[in-house]
Amino acid sequence: IIDLLFNLSTYHHPENIDLPPGFQPPHLAIANMYWKTWLILLIYCAHNPVTFGTYCWDKFPTLRTLIEMSITNNFNAVQIVEDLQLLAIEKQSIIEFEAHLAAATSKIPITEQTSLLLSQLISLDPKGPVRRPPQVVIDQLKAEVPKLHLRRLLYRSRNPDFLLDIIKRQEPSQSMSWLADLVHSSEGSLNHLPVQCLCGFLLSSSSKQDGGKYEQLLRHLQSLLHESDASPAIVQDILSYFFHRLGFPENKAQAVAGLKLLLNRDKQIGTRCSDDEEEEDDKMEGIEKCVPLETDWLLVQLPKIP
Repeated sequence: IIDLLFNLSTYHHPENIDLPPGFQPPHLAIANMYWKTWLILLIYCAHNPVTFGTYCWDKFPTLRTLIEMSITNNFNAVQIVEDLQLLAIEKQSIIEFEAHLAAATSKIPITEQTSLLLSQLISLDPKGPVRRPPQVVIDQLKAEVPKLHLRRLLYRSRNPDFLLDIIKRQEPSQSMSWLADLVHSSEGSLNHLPVQCLCGFLLSSSSKQDGGKYEQLLRHLQSLLHESDASPAIVQDILSYFFHRLGFPENKAQAVAGLKLLLNRDKQIGTRCSDDEEEEDDKMEGIEKCVPLETDWLLVQLPKIP
């Protein structure tokens, strides 16, 4: 299906024009049809993520970028670094190709300024380096993604887990404000979102800003950590998310604050040593009894995680 769609976008020069002997025309596509093909494949990935989505996510960098744009809802913020050398080679090959076509017909010299094909053609290399979509394609994405519910279909996929892969690939220092919108649109259920997504939302929001959703999320993550039947894999994912961010100076304070919230369940930061110890504190031995609650999350609560 993929090959068929891209073949439909292939540019074929007029058959009545003979090219110079030995000249091999570049493999080009009609640009608007080429980008329509990517949009069609995006829809396929959303509706058939297990087989179609897995293959396309691994093989096509441009489609992977379109999926990321759709999930993050950041159609202009996703960083796309195109190879300027490859773009220059593409431009030159199109001009040379058009010059041969013109030599057999109009005899008009072809330059970058006089070329008619530069704006209409693009290299047909679907598995090659990521290409930046034209603004008209970006605008179409903005309109079609919500209309077809593609974002919801894509971020709910767990096989493959597009959302989790995006979170892992983004640097801890990068802003992930898009997570807040994604969590708010989760329609009351948090179970279909990967815990790394929920942890990211916890770090990027506050109870003042997000109210009930923030409290719901905090209780949900605390239960995943503290329940006796907690999944070891999920516990590891949550702790790994925060510990990874401790290694970045710009994220360290946030990560520590998040760990305190999750591990000091139903506790307030203060001091544990006083003359008016509670009965529960009297039963504690050694360091557990005299450690400040400021470090309680690390020295007392963390070792208690199931």
